Amino acid sequence: MPSHPQLKRIALEGIHEKHHQIRIDLIFDGLRAKRGIEYFGLWHDTRDQSRYPFTLSTEGEIDFGTGLEGADRYYTCNLLSREIRIDEQITLARGTEQTVYHVISITPLI
Repeated sequence: MPSHPQLKRIALEGIHEKHHQIRIDLIFDGLRAKRGIEYFGLWHDTRDQSRYPFTLSTEGEIDFGTGLEGADRYYTCNLLSREIRIDEQITLARGTEQTVYHVISITPLI
């Protein structure tokens, strides 16, 4: 039986830097984020309280917009190609640099 799409908020935390967190609202189709939709999220450093909103493109590219310029603006992310479960690892990459996060919560919104 096919599942119905659900809106959920996921929270990610850096594996090595737990004060780096990401929140993003996604439409789930089963255990995966529905593709073909641009999503919005927030990157948060809980240590210095800096926050940066971003968009996640339909192709898995994160764009922090004009708040971050140069190399810090764009990242690729494997979020759209993975099943999303608690403790699932998600990678953000910029060139050869990679940062690994893991899912710490999944909250249904409606």
